[in-house]
Amino acid sequence: MLYSQTPDFMSFVKEKDNSKEYLQMDEIMKKLFTLSNKIPIIDFLNAIYGDDLSYDAKITYNNTEIVNSNIFLAQFKTFRADMFITAIYKDKTFEYAIEFQTAFDKDIAIRIFRYSFERAIRLDYYRNKNLVRLQFPEPYIILLEEERNVSDELTLELLIPKGQAVRFNVKILKYWNYNLDKLYRENKYLLYPLQVFKLRKEMESLRAKGIEGTVMEKLKEKLKYTIEETLKAIDKAYEDGKIELTDYDEMITILINLNSYLLRSYKIKGEIEEEVARMIKTFYDPKVEERGIEKGIEQGIKLIATNMIKDGESNEKINRYTGLDEKVIMELRKLIEGKGEH
Repeated sequence: MLYSQTPDFMSFVKEKDNSKEYLQMDEIMKKLFTLSNKIPIIDFLNAIYGDDLSYDAKITYNNTEIVNSNIFLAQFKTFRADMFITAIYKDKTFEYAIEFQTAFDKDIAIRIFRYSFERAIRLDYYRNKNLVRLQFPEPYIILLEEERNVSDELTLELLIPKGQAVRFNVKILKYWNYNLDKLYRENKYLLYPLQVFKLRKEMESLRAKGIEGTVMEKLKEKLKYTIEETLKAIDKAYEDGKIELTDYDEMITILINLNSYLLRSYKIKGEIEEEVARMIKTFYDPKVEERGIEKGIEQGIKLIATNMIKDGESNEKINRYTGLDEKVIMELRKLIEGKGEH
């Protein structure tokens, strides 16, 4: 992904019904959790599960597709869990099931139980004539948006006929309780780019009430501040050796996508995207030069340029804010015109 010179870019924002944009949050989370560098992943797994995996542990991402057949309708229904991870360290194997949830819903415990059960029957399990023993992966939910009265753990209780009740417990990471410092202290820095998403609920509330003017301007400043602080935190993680330059790049791409989604979904005016582009160049370009990597513009900058083109900005202004040369800008224009998005 580093400094691609092609007009293509990574975008997690899609258009629905030719009008409304929506965010592929599952894809963003999966992108974070599948960084080529294992250190942020292993740090996070150790933090939430309390295990002591070494950085030498082997990490495998397992197939999450689950096919449920209906013999009466002769149909197959496919659904997907968010993430199954296997970690092998020395002679021990750890199985994890992680679900990413934007907002809380009452069926979440049922879904993750179902996914975990399907995963368990795919694993090697003990059985003889009289006994079948399944090993479930350890579940965890990452809940992004604030919800009142949600506990730190959900419980699904299975009532066995004429037997004891069996409890399936699922711990919850309530992301709204985390700022950048806490994420760093608890080794959950993998989730840095999601800080801007914490503003979405507040923006949605203001839009629903039809509030604009000074309040929205303050929220816009809060968004810029959050982005700048997140960039500083990502930069520090790089300086501390916790992430590599490719991780840096992935995190920035996700940050840009989230920012773009918020601005366009809630019609926030101003030159925030251009200012974000300048911030990124300030933090990121020196790292590229230090590593001796060919200099160019990271894909997220192209997303900003694309949005500027859609907003009718001139090549000169796009060049001034993003640093892209006119040839690349014209390639982006042709790409947009070819898709009929202008």
